[in-house]
Amino acid sequence: MSHAVWTPLAEAELEDIVYYIAVKDRRPLTAERIARGIHNRAENAADKSAIWRKHPDLPPDWFYVLHKRWVIVFMKHPVGIEVLRVIDASRDFTRLFGGLSD
Repeated sequence: MSHAVWTPLAEAELEDIVYYIAVKDRRPLTAERIARGIHNRAENAADKSAIWRKHPDLPPDWFYVLHKRWVIVFMKHPVGIEVLRVIDASRDFTRLFGGLSD
């Protein structure tokens, strides 16, 4: 069975999201639910390549899926997928990734 491997950057970004929701917004249960949802969505993406999406500002071998307002950016990996980033969907993709697809 395929699964998701997380890069240190993706793990740190998820930790930042969880921290903000749990501590800054004072919603620890919501933060836990969001973290679990993002992990589940990544695991689901590892099994089902049919749901993978492309974005013109991402390198050709990078894909993404959405979980609520967060974008999970990943690439194929021998065991499934490698999660590269977890970012808020409101972020400017062109500024974040514009130079990577060249």
